[in-house]
Amino acid sequence: MNVQGFSPVIGGTVTCAVTAASANFVMTVGVNAQEAIVQNIGPNPAFLRYGASAQTATAADFPLLPNVVYLLCTGPANNFALISPAGTATVYITAGEGA
Repeated sequence: MNVQGFSPVIGGTVTCAVTAASANFVMTVGVNAQEAIVQNIGPNPAFLRYGASAQTATAADFPLLPNVVYLLCTGPANNFALISPAGTATVYITAGEGA
């Protein structure tokens, strides 16, 4: 089995200021990357939905706990919607390849 480490796309990080209202963030660099590292640096949980077109996140979507890093297979998605019903959060999304 060949394991490849995550290789980020240089300049491929989107900084998302998340609030109690859903907002859609568009990845313009690294749009052909198949994976993304997602980091919620807090202070509150956030919820994520992603797809190829504009998205709207709800509290039923993928939870991002504060101070946790996630590696997601996003495929061709370049739209990331986030919401933080408990207040605010800062989420970094970095496009790349590998696991």
